[in-house]
Formats: sequence, structure tokens, C-alpha cells
Amino acid sequence: MRLFFTFVLLNTLFGQARVGEWEIFTSPLEIADLVELDSLLVCATNGGILVYDRDLNSFDTYTKLDGLMNTDLAVINIDPYNQIWVGGSSPNGIIQILDESFSVRKTFDMDLTEITDFAITDSITFAAFLQNQDWGIMEFRKGDQQYFYKDVYNN
Repeated sequence: MRLFFTFVLLNTLFGQARVGEWEIFTSPLEIADLVELDSLLVCATNGGILVYDRDLNSFDTYTKLDGLMNTDLAVINIDPYNQIWVGGSSPNGIIQILDESFSVRKTFDMDLTEITDFAITDSITFAAFLQNQDWGIMEFRKGDQQYFYKDVYNN
């Protein structure tokens, strides 16, 4: 009986997750899109962002714990300012802009189903999207130090 109470006491003390000890285990095995940033290969996966550093021969992953709103990503691209654009896969079509250290700088959540592609120029970015059964294009412009939503073009 004493052994049983000791077992229950130890499970109660050490079997609980403590605040700040959360971990997320997603699978970055299914790569949807890939871009190159200096010596890094940056991948949009169904488990977040997977980064392979060719110089260090190492992998890093970025998930919701790192600020991503969605880990199921469909597209990724890099603008002329080395900011990383990621677009969410169905059913969470959000757009996030990250800096070179993979910190989220801006999030656009327009209640879209999926982001399917980015076309980026020096100061304008277009995002192709699916909203329910309708396709469209969103336009973003570069203002003072950041991008802002400009217009949407539905078919």
C-alpha cells in the first residue's frame, strides 16, 4: 500500500507539464515550397518552416511557438528586402512576413481559404488566393518600413 501511494505521489509531482515547458512537435517532412536565402534553404512545410543551413549542415524548424499563426504552409517567397513571405495552406490562408531571423513582422488574416502563390517586385507584392470556391489576387505595397494591404481583385 505504501508503494502505491509513493507511486501516485511521484506521478503527481513529476507527471505535470510546467508553465513555459511547452513543446510543439510538427512534421516538416512534406515540403510544399522552397526558397534560397544566402546559405539557407528555407522551406514551407505542413509542419511550419524548415531551414537548412548549408554552411553549418544543420536544420531548424519554426512553428507556432516562434510566432507563426499556422504551421500548415503552402508557399514561401523572399522580397528584395530579405523579408520572408509565407502563405497558409487550406483552410487557413493567412499571410505572414518574417525578417531574416524568422521573427514575425506582420500578419494579414483576411479569412481566406488558401494562399497559392506570391509575385514580388521591388515595392509591390501580389498574393494569389482561394476564398471558398473563388480565386483572386491581393495587392500589398511597401510603405515606410513595412508592407500594407492595398487592394483585392476577385474573379
